Amino acid sequence: MCAIKGALLVVLVTMLGTTGQSEDAWQYALAMHGEPAFPDGLQAPLPWVSADAPQGGILRLSEIGTFDSMNPYIVFGLPARGLGLVYQSLLYRSPDEPFTLYPQLARAIEVADDRSWIVFHLDPAARFQDGTPVTADDVLFTFEALRSEGKPHYQTFYAGVFDARAIDDLAVRFDLDGGNWELPMLLGLMPVLSRAYFETVPFERTNLEIPLGTGPYRVIAIEPGRRVVYQRDPDHWGNALPQNVRRNNFETIEYSWYRDSNVAHQAFLAGEIDLQFESDALRWATGYDAPAVTDGRIVLEDLPHGRPSGLLAVVWNQRRPPFEDIRVRQALSLAFDFTWTNATLLHDHYQRTQSL
Repeated sequence: MCAIKGALLVVLVTMLGTTGQSEDAWQYALAMHGEPAFPDGLQAPLPWVSADAPQGGILRLSEIGTFDSMNPYIVFGLPARGLGLVYQSLLYRSPDEPFTLYPQLARAIEVADDRSWIVFHLDPAARFQDGTPVTADDVLFTFEALRSEGKPHYQTFYAGVFDARAIDDLAVRFDLDGGNWELPMLLGLMPVLSRAYFETVPFERTNLEIPLGTGPYRVIAIEPGRRVVYQRDPDHWGNALPQNVRRNNFETIEYSWYRDSNVAHQAFLAGEIDLQFESDALRWATGYDAPAVTDGRIVLEDLPHGRPSGLLAVVWNQRRPPFEDIRVRQALSLAFDFTWTNATLLHDHYQRTQSL
């Protein structure tokens, strides 16, 4: 009897040492800076969603160029736009906080105080779009595939992981080499791919197969280089998650590719595209004199968003002469007449940055 009790004690201690802590100590948020706004996880729909948003309809969008792959995670090929609708990451990044993650495919986490390890506990309800469950084996497959065959940034990020293992079918532990406070969060943003799917579709190669993910939309049509159609999955496993409530309302989202932005613009004016984000200052000022704008079928609007935006710049290679000389760079900057250029060519739509 004593031997049996001792054996049970060893098993329990081993299990606790492997998983980290009991379920009472699971975390439901992870922040890079300060404390999460919702330390117990998201409990309600996101504050900026509309309770009255209707569901249904089609959203038609345009892209410039072409595509030749449905795999967005490898170096090779030009992936189709919109694949983020198909895939999900372990954790969900809040758009209202600097860098805070909440449960998604993983329903909870455990993380060391010094962030030297992290455990992801998968949601038992999480499913791929073919109905198969998301397991620790899929997480480990994804990690190894991205680290060995993925884009360089994945390989760089995951180089700091010295061990990854399944605790059980629904829990994965990553041991980290320390010194990178951000690495547990980068792992939380890792998508989860189906091992079974990629046993028949080589991960390291481009492909034009219908992808299999866990997201709220699935691909229903592919015209290589020209068109991809996504359809909302009414049975999506995560429809009830707080971050998904009152979102993903379009029944269908369709991307069409155009070789030239001017052709795409004409398609928009003709009513073939529903929404266009304009980044050309000249076209914004002069390119919308069209009947659809005049009669109100197209609405033009500036939408201040308050977020840092990209920039347009000429960047000097400071390793080569004469640009290694700061006086040369300063002279070129002084010679550039930004005020005239902005007023004459850019219709005063730009502001000059003083520093990068």
